[in-house]
Amino acid sequence: MSDSVDLVLLKACLKEKYNLREPQQEKLIKVSAQSIKESLDNAEEALAERDLQALSEYAHKLKGTLLIMSLDTWADKADEIHSAAERGSKLNYATLLREIRGGLKMLCEQGE
Repeated sequence: MSDSVDLVLLKACLKEKYNLREPQQEKLIKVSAQSIKESLDNAEEALAERDLQALSEYAHKLKGTLLIMSLDTWADKADEIHSAAERGSKLNYATLLREIRGGLKMLCEQGE
């Protein structure tokens, strides 16, 4: 999926959904971006260690952060990872994680 997060639209969404002023939007984006990056890093590490329980937990945290940010499409992908890992199901986890990371690249850069 080549769709990536549009930061201008994200800020407008946060303003409408939470009635946030610009500085609050920036802070929420920065903190969320850091959480998303950390969750993705940890999920990839758990996958490399074949620890599906940890992968499930990190994907669940990722999903929650994405839902707070109104990034429902990406949250659905994180939920797919969470649910499959929780059941121990076969899924191309690495591909989904790469897809999420690629789509959220610009957002994650806001947390640096």
